[in-house]
Amino acid sequence: YRGEISVDSAGLVSISDAKPVGTHTITLRAHDNCNVLKDATFELQVNALLPGAPVIGSASAGDQSASVSFSPPALDGGAVVTSYTVTSSPGGLTGSGAASPVTVTGLTNGVAYTFSVTAENVAGNGPASSASNPVTPIALQTITFNNPGPQDFGTTPTLSATSSSGLTPTFGSRTDAVCTVTLGGALTFLTTGSCSIDAKQPGNAAYLQAPTVTQTFDVNAVVPGAPVMGIVSAGQAQATVRFTPPIFNGGAAINGYEVTSSPEGIIVGGSGSPINVTGLTNGLTYTFTVTAKNTVGTGAPSSPSNPITPAAQDEMFVSGFEDQEN
Repeated sequence: YRGEISVDSAGLVSISDAKPVGTHTITLRAHDNCNVLKDATFELQVNALLPGAPVIGSASAGDQSASVSFSPPALDGGAVVTSYTVTSSPGGLTGSGAASPVTVTGLTNGVAYTFSVTAENVAGNGPASSASNPVTPIALQTITFNNPGPQDFGTTPTLSATSSSGLTPTFGSRTDAVCTVTLGGALTFLTTGSCSIDAKQPGNAAYLQAPTVTQTFDVNAVVPGAPVMGIVSAGQAQATVRFTPPIFNGGAAINGYEVTSSPEGIIVGGSGSPINVTGLTNGLTYTFTVTAKNTVGTGAPSSPSNPITPAAQDEMFVSGFEDQEN
């Protein structure tokens, strides 16, 4: 007999490194130098041994899971390895598969684990490998951050976002020239334009960093604030109205002003201070308000001016002369 099983002249049976597991028929023949004296046939049952220990590779963590890689054992026990079992420590949780890698699920996020692996053939499970590197499973998380929609320049809204982990997201601006934001989400608009805000969550021992969510929205101009009224002086059937521009321009350049008289509602426009209002009635007392305009519209009026009473030139001269005499 030659091949997987051989028998020497003394009757010693040898099994090679091939896989002769199973039942084999052995024929022994007695002979002298010239003649066959007798044949004897019998069956030999060859059983598999347990496989050796696999060679541990590396473990990598996932969300409540770990993936463990390894190499097959050097000794398969004379039979094909049909499966591998990976076992966690602590917990004794297992995962199985026909080849590397094998994933173990049901782990607790934030807990450190090591893993060992065994090989199985028809004879059973072999010894365990050495322990893997320690890994700590960690959960995924996502952020919900809705677009707040267009915002008005001059407002100070506060953004909000949540994470699936329950951890608090933080905020950051990608467009600092247009808008800034605190970590807590309080916005400040520096000019009009497009504002882009990131919501982030860096994670912790139990959660991975969340993917950043970015929302972009417009910051729109609004009407300007009220100018600051100055001193109004009277003339003959007219008045000179002085004022300073509003502190708040609404996010757009102011392109004009309007002065309105009270009474009579006379309106006179101008590009800046002062503005002369003509067509007034001498002897009638007036106050004035002024509004600013930009591309969006007209803002709120200023506070009323000091009262003045236009007068004819001679009346003004006499009044001035009498004042000097007194």
